[in-house]
Amino acid sequence: MTGGKRHIDLPPAGPDGDILMPGQQFEYTFDHIGNRTQTKSGGDSAGQNLRTATNTPNLLNQYTSRTVPGTVDLMGFAPAANSVTFATPPGGTPVAADFQSGEFYQKALSWTNTTSARFEGVEIDAAQAGAEVTRWVFLPKSPEAFVVTPVPLDNPETSRRGCADLLGSGSSGAARAIAHASPDRVCRRSEANGERAAHAEEGFNGANRWQSQRR
Repeated sequence: MTGGKRHIDLPPAGPDGDILMPGQQFEYTFDHIGNRTQTKSGGDSAGQNLRTATNTPNLLNQYTSRTVPGTVDLMGFAPAANSVTFATPPGGTPVAADFQSGEFYQKALSWTNTTSARFEGVEIDAAQAGAEVTRWVFLPKSPEAFVVTPVPLDNPETSRRGCADLLGSGSSGAARAIAHASPDRVCRRSEANGERAAHAEEGFNGANRWQSQRR
């Protein structure tokens, strides 16, 4: 799937669905092997102002980092006749919703998340007694790095089991099965003289050949 956008029917437009729902529009970009490399999300009623995030995969098709836009969409439902306002931090100056249609409301709020993650409170008021609520928003730091947890191949007691768990059973002839355990280490299964062996493969040498340690 490369995208999805929700429409809403508003009079007098009729059932043509020509109004896009703010905050509910998504576009995706993939590389040739299927890794998602870019996401666009959010958007306004004109289909503009989507926010872009990027994913960075390594050569083993594992995501190593992503960017996180510093804006989030707050969406919900309130009585159609009431104006919804937002205050962050709670008790601060209220601002109006960006979009209201019937009972649905949407507001895009932004914070700076380039130096650290943010955990912010937002007071939402639907302009009637007892209708105030406080909700919390978590915004990861951008860029956000991911850590790949390796299979414990360095421990002699677990290295063979770790490879076996990844590779499963069954191979024939000179076939090789590769399972990625971390960005710089893989398990390889081979058969020699009818005996299956598990290997821990660590890094490349200068000639692009694996330096192997048989377990």
